[in-house]
Amino acid sequence: MLSKHRGIAVLVLILGCWSLAAAEVHAEQATAESTPFSREHQLDLNRASLDQIRQLPVPGDLAEAIYEFRTYREYFGSIYDLMKVKGMTPEILEKIRPLVFVEPVFELEREELREDQRRAQQRYYVVQRFLSEEGASEGLVDEYVDQLKEPKNINRLSFYDLVSYQNVSPVDAVAILHEREQAGRIENQRQLRSSSGLTYWGYRNLRDFVRYEDRPEAKNRLSGDYQFRIYNTPYLLDDADALNENIESTLSAAEAAALTPEQRANMRNFDLNTFAGRLNLDTSRPYLTNKLRLRYGTNWKGAVITHRNLGEKHWDETAKYFLEGEDFKPVETRFGKLQIHKAVVGNYAVSFGQGLVMDATDFFMPRRTGFGYNVRSVGLRGDLSRSDEYTLKGAAVEASLGSLRGTLFYSRDDKDAILNPDGSFNSYFTGVPRVSNDVLADIRRDIADGTLAGARDTSDYLPMRDVMDERVTGANLKYEFIPGTYVGLTGVEMRYHNNVFDGEAADRWNPTSNTLFLQPQQRMTARDAEIDARYNSMDLGNYRRIWGAEAQSVFSNVSVAAEYGKLETSDDANAIKRIFQDGPEAFVANTYIQYRNFNFLALYRDYDIGYDNPYNRAFSENTRYEKTLLDGNPFRLRNPYWALMGRGEPQPKGEKGWFFSTRYQFTRNFTLTGLEFDTWTRKADGADNKRVTIRAEYRPIFPLRFRIRHRISSRHEQRPDDIRNFSSWDSRLEMRVYLSHYDRLDFLYSTSNVKFADRPRLSGEAQGGNTSTNKVGTRGLPAKALQAALSHNFNNFLSAKISTEIYDGFLYNFEDNEFIVVDGVGFRNWFMLRSRLSKNLSWRFKWTTDHQRPRTYVDIRNFGELTGPTPDATNARGDRTSYRFQLDYSF
Repeated sequence: MLSKHRGIAVLVLILGCWSLAAAEVHAEQATAESTPFSREHQLDLNRASLDQIRQLPVPGDLAEAIYEFRTYREYFGSIYDLMKVKGMTPEILEKIRPLVFVEPVFELEREELREDQRRAQQRYYVVQRFLSEEGASEGLVDEYVDQLKEPKNINRLSFYDLVSYQNVSPVDAVAILHEREQAGRIENQRQLRSSSGLTYWGYRNLRDFVRYEDRPEAKNRLSGDYQFRIYNTPYLLDDADALNENIESTLSAAEAAALTPEQRANMRNFDLNTFAGRLNLDTSRPYLTNKLRLRYGTNWKGAVITHRNLGEKHWDETAKYFLEGEDFKPVETRFGKLQIHKAVVGNYAVSFGQGLVMDATDFFMPRRTGFGYNVRSVGLRGDLSRSDEYTLKGAAVEASLGSLRGTLFYSRDDKDAILNPDGSFNSYFTGVPRVSNDVLADIRRDIADGTLAGARDTSDYLPMRDVMDERVTGANLKYEFIPGTYVGLTGVEMRYHNNVFDGEAADRWNPTSNTLFLQPQQRMTARDAEIDARYNSMDLGNYRRIWGAEAQSVFSNVSVAAEYGKLETSDDANAIKRIFQDGPEAFVANTYIQYRNFNFLALYRDYDIGYDNPYNRAFSENTRYEKTLLDGNPFRLRNPYWALMGRGEPQPKGEKGWFFSTRYQFTRNFTLTGLEFDTWTRKADGADNKRVTIRAEYRPIFPLRFRIRHRISSRHEQRPDDIRNFSSWDSRLEMRVYLSHYDRLDFLYSTSNVKFADRPRLSGEAQGGNTSTNKVGTRGLPAKALQAALSHNFNNFLSAKISTEIYDGFLYNFEDNEFIVVDGVGFRNWFMLRSRLSKNLSWRFKWTTDHQRPRTYVDIRNFGELTGPTPDATNARGDRTSYRFQLDYSF
């Protein structure tokens, strides 16, 4: 009997052990099945939290041991370092090996540099890379740097946030959102890189701008940074011509003969009779920028910027500020989650869709497609840029309710404008430098009392600065069906009040060309139709309204988007009828296809010349007044300062055409980085235009790269006899050599030529011809240049770059983080030194010398004029030196 009971006990014991073993196996299987990590979504042990490690199929005490080893002893150098952890066995390591990885943490990064400093090291390299793309504007540099200084948690970014980053396409953005939705969150770069559908190009350009969790110390912490920048880069080319043009020089023969000796001397006095002289551009009043940003926790930030352009008097000529709150905790409602994404008080900018209805910035970027390096920041953001004319100031909020996302904004700010003699508004005006009303008043006084004896009315120099009180009210509503697919509506109203003149007519728009030009009827041609087609509200009221609709869809690897805009010009009493009645319209649409190593973009635009929306920044080849009488013709204007409208007004020109662009990586060593073809019609005069650009990079070995860019363009190809016909080409061949310690050697050869239509009166026969022909003028503009540059890193805290170049003709180039254009025959050198004095303090200094050879004594416009300079044009070019100093401090 005893043996029988003993056998039963042994059997029970065996069954119990078997049950416990089965339960343990079952628990391990359940743990393995419930873990969120896999081969595709691995956990980085060097950055994992304790809760994340506990989700691995390991015992709880071992999870704590792994966390404590990593936290208190050392980071893991490889996956096999886990064997140093007490309790780890080869069997457990083999089990979790497919679920984890180790990203090394280098000693320098861990002990000497915080994340902010590591980003500071990369900042200007990335900015320089952006600037080196064709069409880049220095005005966009501030936005790039701001994004680098303040990386966002990628798990908080929406579709609209993601597509606002350079080279992140809508297809890439949707791929990231799908990865985040499936995994719950994106933990690290490795997981981001593995997102299905995300191209390496998109990942590479996004990784410097994002982090993967909120800054742990930021919850109740005040941090910020300060930037000081001072430089005196001179005004060049057309800007310099406008500022150096005589204020008063158009006199009849009888008027010139009646001048007194003192008046004749005053007419030739550079300091008295030019804007450059009046503004003392040759003195020590350089560009000056101060920028302070403060961040409190993860939801609040504020900023202040002051800026002065070269020649302006006060350090705070442009002063802006804002207070911004973002990513507030959502509130549950019966209609879905209500979340305020951003709320801004102060200066801000908004941009929607393709930029056709609203994109508040002073800066124009040609061929701004919204893809690649030409993206726009969509939505609402605090404005810390140097924009002054087209910035908004007031309050704005961006929020979502379920699938509905809306932006409401109100702005009231004083703007610069050209006034007609009767006080009504003629045109918005973006002047750099901004001329004060006191300077204009001095010119009016000198004309009136005879100091400057001229035939012009003093109304040509009426006040311009802050003469217009502009009030903007607008809204944008979008309904998002799925990530990347939405429809939206936008409405914007601008109301105006005159700060100088009283009366109902003074608050309205009358774009008469008689205010701008000397003898406009004799000078203006069909291409100047843009000037006469500007908005006229004399019969409407003191307002301007623009309505628009937008849509976008992303499916698989294809993105399709479009936007429509309309300027309200009807005086119908019914508000709804006014929207749908005839008025100037604009339309832009694009289709984008993306594969791993290939993408293709097709874009169509059609803008009426009467679509006069001052906040339109949609795709365009040219600014609105480029190639009109306002562009490069200060001597035709009643006030030569107004010639800055030719380049300074960022509004697109009325045009219709197709643009195609592609990128393809044939092999790892050879990439077609860009192939663009654009064909369009200038609506003002029907001029046909073409532009073809090809860019490629060949890398035979890793340290050596060759880049080539070749562009061909033409106008009036179908009208060879038109005097405005031209064809041009330019080529740039670069060689880049990467040396040890990240040093770099660059060589550039640039060559170009522009061929104009035959004009025998000026250029004579192509091969000589009649020697009696007057050969003053230009038939072609050949140019060529050579440059060599060396970048050297002395250590992690000190680097330098030196460049020398020889040029003959027109040349554009990128100098560190400056975009420079020169024309002439010269020798240019520049040297840049960059240093980090401490973990939080860095500076950079650039010195430039530019020596140009003389040109000519002859000025064909005023040949033999009594009041012109003697000789007619100066032959002394002289040396120009400039500097640029920048200080950055973070805390």
